[in-house]
Parts: sequence; C-alpha cells; structure tokens
Amino acid sequence: MLKKNKLFMLLLMVLIMGTLVACGSNTETGSASDEESGNKETIYLSYGAGTVGSAVNSVVLAHTKIFSDNVPNLQVSAQASGGGVDNLKFTEDNTFQISTAANISIYQAMNGVGDFESGALKNIRGLIPVYPSYVQIVVPSKSDIYTIEDMRGKKISVGNKGSGAEVICQSFFNGAGMSYEDFKPYYLAQQETMDGVKDGSLDVGFFATGVPASAVMELMTTSDVRLIEINTEEAAKITADYPFFSPGVIPAGTYKGQDKGIPTVQGFTDAYVHKDVPDDIVYAMVKALWEHKDQLGEIHASQKVLNPEMIETGLMPIVDLHPGAAKYYKEQGWID
Repeated sequence: MLKKNKLFMLLLMVLIMGTLVACGSNTETGSASDEESGNKETIYLSYGAGTVGSAVNSVVLAHTKIFSDNVPNLQVSAQASGGGVDNLKFTEDNTFQISTAANISIYQAMNGVGDFESGALKNIRGLIPVYPSYVQIVVPSKSDIYTIEDMRGKKISVGNKGSGAEVICQSFFNGAGMSYEDFKPYYLAQQETMDGVKDGSLDVGFFATGVPASAVMELMTTSDVRLIEINTEEAAKITADYPFFSPGVIPAGTYKGQDKGIPTVQGFTDAYVHKDVPDDIVYAMVKALWEHKDQLGEIHASQKVLNPEMIETGLMPIVDLHPGAAKYYKEQGWID
C-alpha cells in the first residue's frame, strides 16, 4: 500500500511539473510573438471633408486613401461637413483632427475676427496647401449679367452659410463695393446651386473652389451657361482690400466649351490639424502626400498644380505649421 502511495505521488509531481513547464513555454512564445510583430496601437482620426461634389471633398477622399495605404497604424475617416468655418470649429474642439478651409477663414480664426469674433482659435496647426481656390461665377448664356455691377438685385447662391466658399463670396462682393443687401443671397450647397442655375430659380451661381469643380463641370456640360470674367479693374479693387485674393485665370479648356482663359481672382484652400496629433504621425502624413503627388493629380486635376512654393505663399503666412509637418518641409529644404 505504501509503495502504491509513493508511486501515485511521484506521478502527480511529474504531471504538475509538466504543466508548469508548458505554461511557462506558452507565456514566452506569446511575448516573443508580440515583440516580433511590432504591434502598435492604431490611431483613428476624423477628417472634415466639406460638401459632397466640391473639389475639396474629392481631394480629402484622396488624402484618406493615401494615408490608409502608406501610413502604418493609422485609420483616417472622411466626415461630411458644412464647410470651412464649421471645420475650423470642429477641429478646435477635437471633433475633427484634420480638416480644410479657405485661407481667409483660417486667418479669421487665428486672429479672432469675422466669424471668429468671439475669440481666436488656439489648437489649429498647418499641414499642407490643398489648391488655389478660384472664384467661378456661372450664369445662363442668355443672361444680361456680364460684370459684378450687373449682379445688383439678382438671386445669387453664396454657398452654405459659414462655409469657406461663403466667406470668400462675402469678401469678394465687399471688396467690389457691394454687400448682401445689394442682391438676394441664397445659402446653398454646390448641388443645390447647380440645380438652381439649371431651373432658373437662381440668376447667378457663385463657386469658390479648385478647378475643375464637378458642379461647374456638370453645368458647363449639360446646360447653356457661361463663366463671368472679372476684369482687371474689378480684380484690382478686390485684391487691394483683401490681400488673400490675387488675380488668377481659370485655364482654357478646364470646362467644355471654354476655349480661352477666364480672368478671375483666387485664394487658397489649406489643410490643417489639431495641435495634439502626434508629431511622427503628422510627419508620416505629409511625407505620404508629397511622395504620392502624382496619384493625387490622377484623382483630381487641382492637385496637378500643387507645388512646395505654396507652403510659403498659401499656408505659412496665416497659420503656424504643425511641428511634424515643419520637420518634413525643412528636411526637403522647402522652408528655413
């Protein structure tokens, strides 16, 4: 009986030791696996994408694809929004971590003027210029409107209220010596503006975005419309009061039937980030965008004109760069 008890105890000890060894082996294997995989926590960011149909919406969608394809452990989702002013406010409170706005809106936000008279924003940092934003004014071909002055008393779409396009529109007419009291403003998105010009409920469609703009392209393709030229005198008056505007030309051939350049004025649309987005993530994002500039140009024609000089002309004068973006630009020799 004693021998049987001793044998039982010996077998039990062997079983326990084997179990402990197995457990220890499994723990070490799991730890090694984690180390070898280099797993890092995925970072999720929201990108304010503007209104559907706008040039900026197309570019933002392109940005998110490039981020997903080229920046490890980063997931960026595009979120539809009302436009530049909303984007800035949502980025300030970290609802969005990345977004876009017209440079005039960013200037107002940084300086606490215009739509931001309640106080300057503190959390916005520059990421990358997006494109020059051309003022594009569309009227029916049979319209008697040929100049800005001809627009008095007319029904004009001025963009979504508070959007970058609407801020540009208001500044444009103020610079030309007019205000919303001189015509009938309609706060409409691009799709609604396009429909209004088509059905005659609007006299003028005002667009301030990159080219080609899909809404303008559809109008020029499917309707009997034309673009208004901003003459030299009008442009000089507008740019004198609003230095964010400069004379520009919508290139010939941008739209169907447009066989010559259309003189206008232009500003910039810029992308920016919340200051708390990690430096290494921002560095990787701008690196990916510039290294895939050709891919951006294939997705939207406005990106074909993107160049490093725009960092100093369209972005840096109005907002401090995020340190991650500044690091990349300095490494490339694009900024001091």
